[in-house]
Amino acid sequence: VPRPPLYLPLFCSKDFSKTYNAFREGVVGHPQNIQYMGVPDDSHCQTKYDMEYGQFYISIFIDPQSWLDNGRDYGFEFGVTNPPLEGMPPKEENVWRMDTVMSVVILHLKTGMAGYDLEQIKVVTVTFQDTTKRKTLHPLTFDVMSEKYIPGGSKIVVTGPDSFRVGCVFFRPIYGLSSTTTCLVKKPNIVEFTIDSQDPKKANTPFAIRVMWTNPEFTPQNNWWKVDLLSPLLKAIDVRDYIPGFDITDRVEVYVMGTFSYLAEVNPLRIMFLAQTIMNQADTGNELVVDAPLGYIFPAKCTGFRLRLTDNRQASPEDSANTGYPSGFVFPPAGTTCTGFDNNTVVVRLPNGAGMLKNNYTLEIDVENPGYRLNGTDTWQFFTRVRNENGTKIVDANRTVPGFSLSELVPLRTVEGGAWRSLSWLPFCLLALPLLLARSSAEGRL
Repeated sequence: VPRPPLYLPLFCSKDFSKTYNAFREGVVGHPQNIQYMGVPDDSHCQTKYDMEYGQFYISIFIDPQSWLDNGRDYGFEFGVTNPPLEGMPPKEENVWRMDTVMSVVILHLKTGMAGYDLEQIKVVTVTFQDTTKRKTLHPLTFDVMSEKYIPGGSKIVVTGPDSFRVGCVFFRPIYGLSSTTTCLVKKPNIVEFTIDSQDPKKANTPFAIRVMWTNPEFTPQNNWWKVDLLSPLLKAIDVRDYIPGFDITDRVEVYVMGTFSYLAEVNPLRIMFLAQTIMNQADTGNELVVDAPLGYIFPAKCTGFRLRLTDNRQASPEDSANTGYPSGFVFPPAGTTCTGFDNNTVVVRLPNGAGMLKNNYTLEIDVENPGYRLNGTDTWQFFTRVRNENGTKIVDANRTVPGFSLSELVPLRTVEGGAWRSLSWLPFCLLALPLLLARSSAEGRL
């Protein structure tokens, strides 16, 4: 039974079975209403390689004293190691064949049998909170749902990119797993969770785990994550490879100030930030992104928009040199645009060929305050990024920018004519003052 390239057969003595179990968990593709006969007991298996086809195959030798009856259904099992996802042969090459041979004479031949596609875990998502470089105790949440039955005592193995580091401190199941699930660090970037033996999972049962990681200095070149589900005997149940990671960023210092912080009013914002990483002018699509808490609205047509150097030192050559920009350079460059989306996000995009040096900047823009006090956290987010046809890459980020409180704008109560009545006492005061002076003078003479 030759296999497509890159399929590696295991030793026949390990996973070879002379009978076929159609009711094994996870077995698909074969009808369960057929009574399969096993190959004769005196049969034995060998693993071979066909130089002509360039394929591995197994050869099952049947003793001459035994035979296979014509018209009967026979089944047997053997194991293979699947290729990696990137090494999966194309469809036209993913074909199998089977033949029966006696004394180098082919008795039966079946070619062009379609192979199977590699399955992956149905759902795996990685949720991060802080992409700052060298961030310790960064909680990552892994949400998983497999279409396979997961026996109790199985293992969930999470492999991160090489430069990430994991620890089991503060580990905990979020949902779907019992609190007796255990955590073990196998390698600096590999962690293993063991499900309680009394906590098996049915197919399509979602669960989530949170575990602490340490971010690397830079974004890994191979920025992929992997999740394996292994049986208690370390047999593969399911796997998900090439799970996209996230960009590692430097932390941008941001201060958000509202100049008219009243409920349901238009609030001219002043957002001062210090970019830690330059935005390269050779990159296409340099952008600034502000995410306000839900309830704030940036209109689609930006109002009150202005982007400037915080100190505005561009007048003289000496001051301009301190900013890093040449004398006479106008910031922001012509063609800078501001786009709102009638929600809590606004994007400022620099024109192609323009970037930003490490400096202090101020972004001024109007936002519509919510008509209620926020019930949740009042945290803002600020990003610098590059977005073009090649995708989106975060440069710097701050996801925990403190906001400001909102007050109710209460109208002042005034009394018409109140100012005139208060002035009507003035003549009486002026008349009483000479009398008091004269009295005090007379008492002094006495």
